[in-house]
Amino acid sequence: MLILFFLIVGVGSACAQKFGLKAGLNYSSISGDDYSYKPGFHAGIFLLINLSENIKLAPEVLYSAQGAKFSSGQVDYNYINIPVLVNIYETKIIFLQLGAQLGIITSANFSAGGSSSNVIASLNKTDFGLVGGLGADFGMVVINARYNWGLTEIVKSNPSAIVQKSDITTNTTIQISIGIKIN
Repeated sequence: MLILFFLIVGVGSACAQKFGLKAGLNYSSISGDDYSYKPGFHAGIFLLINLSENIKLAPEVLYSAQGAKFSSGQVDYNYINIPVLVNIYETKIIFLQLGAQLGIITSANFSAGGSSSNVIASLNKTDFGLVGGLGADFGMVVINARYNWGLTEIVKSNPSAIVQKSDITTNTTIQISIGIKIN
């Protein structure tokens, strides 16, 4: 996926493009009834490549603090997420955002009863998901709100050691962000 990102950047150099920085809030959880959303943040870089007058390719590389709360504690996951998105402009300002995302976990902690433990060895290293949202492009400033729907099981084995039940556990994240175009 990282190779794809750099390939897109290379191909995009032949098209009109904008590079920028973005940051914002996460509201993340894990699939299942026993979990609630926990706040976090994300920050990184984005590229906007004009494919046509109304369509832009929008690859990103983001650090993302995710996880979930549950009755006796919480899990904290840190990811490097690489979404590859298509922005479909409904007007000159408003756009629909659709795409896919690869997440690479960098750290994971489980906290309960005043103690914390590193659980990264119990988790899959990658997370694949779909992304959908809405945004507004004001020239130098871009804002958007989107939902990241994880499709892959995040726990390798023995889910009860990390989470409260043995159902399939996937990430879910709501993101609200603001970006500044550099060029």
